[in-house]
Amino acid sequence: SIECIGALMRKMFGLCCMACYVASMFIVIWNIERVDAVLQIHLEMQELEQFKHEIEKLNAHIFSRGKNRVSMIEDIVGCLHGKKHIVDEFVKTMFGNRVPLSQYEELLKQLQGDHQMQQEPRQSLIQLRS
Repeated sequence: SIECIGALMRKMFGLCCMACYVASMFIVIWNIERVDAVLQIHLEMQELEQFKHEIEKLNAHIFSRGKNRVSMIEDIVGCLHGKKHIVDEFVKTMFGNRVPLSQYEELLKQLQGDHQMQQEPRQSLIQLRS
């Protein structure tokens, strides 16, 4: 009878352990979306850290001199202001109206043309720096 009680206790202990395991698995499956979101954020943070390190390397390489840094920032600001002006004008003229696809294509051509015009001075600037 003592052997039966010992076997019953082992079986009860195993049953309790299995119940705890099933409960923990149920909780994990129930909250898998949270775990997935945390893992996704962790991966995005790693990618951002890698991007930051690449930018820091680029800054150390390209912006080693102060004058180059200021002039490049001014070039970037000028490019962004030009694009902002083009988009602002498009929004002002098309606000409240139905905009056909051809207008969007024209906006794209304007933005690409502005980009190419901005690239030409920058290319000559890069050649002068080299």
